[in-house]
Amino acid sequence: MTERRKIAQELLDWQQRFDLIMSTVELVMYDYDVLNNRIEWSDSVTKILGYPKAEFSVSVDAWAAGIHPEDAPEALRLLEVAQNACSSYAVEYRFLHHAGHYIWLLDRGFFIPNKEGVAVRMLGLVQDMTERKQAEVMRDQMQGQIIEAQAAALRELSTPLIPINERTVIMPLIGSIDSARASQIVESLLQGVSQMNAGVVILDLTGVPVVDTQVAGALLQAARAVRLLGAEVVLTGIRPEIAQTLVSLGINLNDVVTLSNLQSGIERALNRRLA
Repeated sequence: MTERRKIAQELLDWQQRFDLIMSTVELVMYDYDVLNNRIEWSDSVTKILGYPKAEFSVSVDAWAAGIHPEDAPEALRLLEVAQNACSSYAVEYRFLHHAGHYIWLLDRGFFIPNKEGVAVRMLGLVQDMTERKQAEVMRDQMQGQIIEAQAAALRELSTPLIPINERTVIMPLIGSIDSARASQIVESLLQGVSQMNAGVVILDLTGVPVVDTQVAGALLQAARAVRLLGAEVVLTGIRPEIAQTLVSLGINLNDVVTLSNLQSGIERALNRRLA
């Protein structure tokens, strides 16, 4: 009898040491009795999940009830797959803390089969991943802000508005123009004309390889928008093939000054200022 008590005390001591280790490393150990649908949790469950050990879920159904509704279907599906295959289990999910908020958990375990290969027991560890998840969210937000800042810088570079005097600005257009860039052109022009109080806007098409219906429509939209603010639009860089395209498309440029090169546009703007 004394030997049994000694063994029991040693087992209790080891259990206490193990629970201490679990609480130190922010882990909760569980032992799932599949046949009796009963889960035993280590004492660290109170520190990590806030629940008194005696009140915490002792069945799979009670445990599943604490999982966030968006995460529960996948967590339970993976559990069923692992149990049927008598294999390992690993999933991340949000779980309802005793204080009323959700925390992120990493749940890893493995099933133990009987002689017939049927899963009868599962041992696992649950780790609090909340801080890591919060760090990931902050990182993703920062990445999103950086990407947006880069996109804004690229948009600004793709539609630069350069003042050559207090009443004249130039926007040199380079590369192809799609619907998104066309909208950016109009937006930049309207902001620039308003902020700089420009009277003449020179749109230089020298660097635009192709002028199709979409580009022509964008140019007309930009010209009309600028004219509504009381400024004149001058299109420069009108090569013969561009002129032919505009004519074939039936684009009406009667209200827009068109010149063959940027130099002519600048000279016209300067001469108008002197006049």
